[in-house]
Amino acid sequence: MILMRRKIKIIISFLLFLNVAGELAAKKRDRGDMVKKEPDTEYLDEKDKIRLKIRKVSQSLIGNNRRTIKLNGKTYPNDCSGMVRAVFDSIGVNVYKKADTAPRGANGVRIIHHSFKDRTWDDAKKRMPRTGDLIIFNNTYDMNKNKKWDDKYTHVSVVTGVEKNGTIAFIHHVSQGIQRYRMNLFKNTVYKEGDVKYNDFIRRRPKSDKNKEKYLSSSAFYTFIDVLGGEKVSYTDTEVYDKDENNSENKKINLQIKEDIQKLLVKYGISEDDLVEYLQSQ
Repeated sequence: MILMRRKIKIIISFLLFLNVAGELAAKKRDRGDMVKKEPDTEYLDEKDKIRLKIRKVSQSLIGNNRRTIKLNGKTYPNDCSGMVRAVFDSIGVNVYKKADTAPRGANGVRIIHHSFKDRTWDDAKKRMPRTGDLIIFNNTYDMNKNKKWDDKYTHVSVVTGVEKNGTIAFIHHVSQGIQRYRMNLFKNTVYKEGDVKYNDFIRRRPKSDKNKEKYLSSSAFYTFIDVLGGEKVSYTDTEVYDKDENNSENKKINLQIKEDIQKLLVKYGISEDDLVEYLQSQ
């Protein structure tokens, strides 16, 4: 019995080591010493794999400032809606599926919104977006050239992640080409605090206008669109790679730990019942 207790203590020490090592790795990752890897798609369902593909395709277009976008043998106009069409065509989704019934003269952004208007929401406190969702903006430029802030459906972008502080990363086409921007609806009047950026400027600001806040991405926000459809995700559940993607990595780690424990139990000739009985006695 004494020998078995010693063996169990060895296993517990190993488990404590795994826990400490995991905490150290997390601290390094938070400091930026470790590069976060893409989650293993083996532990994701099909819809989450599609979301990952949307992000990868969007990221592959960053820096494109040519007149057109060429993807999978097709050519698209290099503007915000053209980029979104290209990305979603690559996964077999037509974001212009209701173009025929859209309001007369509708631009690409409005056509996309019209095609998925039953999958829109604008309250980030109740539901945060996920990778692969879209963001619709208003007033990103003076579309009707009347020098008023009354322009709807002026811009669209693809969500590529949500940070723990609520900052949403998105990829879109701007005048300088396809770039990655940020938006935080919980810090909707803040450009940055220290080294942390919450919102990018999404509309050019004349030097004569001292009101910087209305040019931020958060100020131009109109609504989110869940093109793929799916379950609601709360604010506290979302992270850089989304809840399910992070969980996929956790599942992989947990499976490895279980395998390591099983190997130790076999090595020292201890049954799971003996281990449970010992732990309960402590």
